[in-house]
Amino acid sequence: MKLLQISVPKGYRMLEKGFSVNLLTKTRVSGGPNPELIELAPGLPYPIETIFLGKNSSGKSTVMDLFGLTLSFLFLGRLPIRVDEIPEEAFSLSVLFYEKGLVYQYRGTFSFRGNPERQYPLILEESLEKTTWKKHYKKDLSNLGFARVSSFLPNIGGDTSNLAKMFADEPRLFYADFKEAPRLLPSLMGQIEDLYGLEALDALLHLFDDSIASIRPAYERGKMIGYAFQRAGSCPVVMDYSALARILSQGTLRGILLFGMSMVAFRLGGQVLVDEIERHFNRNLVEDLMGLYADPEVNKAHATIIYTTHYAELLDHGERCDNVNVLHREGNLITLKNLNDYGIRTDLLKSNQFNQNAFDTLANFERSEALREAIAR
Repeated sequence: MKLLQISVPKGYRMLEKGFSVNLLTKTRVSGGPNPELIELAPGLPYPIETIFLGKNSSGKSTVMDLFGLTLSFLFLGRLPIRVDEIPEEAFSLSVLFYEKGLVYQYRGTFSFRGNPERQYPLILEESLEKTTWKKHYKKDLSNLGFARVSSFLPNIGGDTSNLAKMFADEPRLFYADFKEAPRLLPSLMGQIEDLYGLEALDALLHLFDDSIASIRPAYERGKMIGYAFQRAGSCPVVMDYSALARILSQGTLRGILLFGMSMVAFRLGGQVLVDEIERHFNRNLVEDLMGLYADPEVNKAHATIIYTTHYAELLDHGERCDNVNVLHREGNLITLKNLNDYGIRTDLLKSNQFNQNAFDTLANFERSEALREAIAR
């Protein structure tokens, strides 16, 4: 399954009403293999990476959360959203996704109305439609003709959609959330060992800290009791996660999480989400990861990655512009514009145009100067 478009007709947090993200290509695609794209179907190219840029507080994390809750809903059938995240009495969501030759359109309306103590909002109404993908469809998907899926039974009045039954055997969402590392790390290491073997797991560890001989989940009577941590030339020591986190740098832990999730996705498929991909990494490591996604010998299951970044230089490793989205916050509203809409010259480095503020994404000089003067006074 691949997301094609997410629309929020009634708003989410500070996203403007009608906020929409289209993940498909928007410009011409030349024939032949392209390391930046995968082909979901004939005439349906899809970017391997989708990027979001913007100033601080422009809405990057909000958009990543929107992707996360949308994918979680598709897989689990429940919308992981809090009462304070719904600005009105009801929250509407429209999703286009591709699955096995078909394009599906899901529409749902949700609310905590009448019972704000619920963990998940009630589904007020929902529908599912589908159409067979055809080459002549427009890139903005505006000319698709949908028919209702008769087998889909809306779960009106409950909080769990039957939509999740479609993806019972699909790879789950991979959200490289560093806050979840204590919970995710043991299962992630186990998956890497099962899919690739211990040699690949050790190679992942050595990429970020070559003084580590190994890290393995430690079990006693079938219950995990911690991690067996071993430095080169030393004996393994069993410790809990908090002790392990004090020994390893944040970059190492975050690298194991992000690169490890990507390794699993390379074999199982799916989409990886990460906010601020450059956090704790140098640029070369991020570019190396993008190289793995673009390598068909590595990325056998057509995994894709959606991320936010402040690294303008990351824009230059690919030739396309239509997979880059720029976010702005105007007052209390977050808006989005695709880089392709700026009419920039494709022969110029995108990072140079970013640094020249062509997309209005740099820090405000006047505010920086006001801070300098305040400090000086």
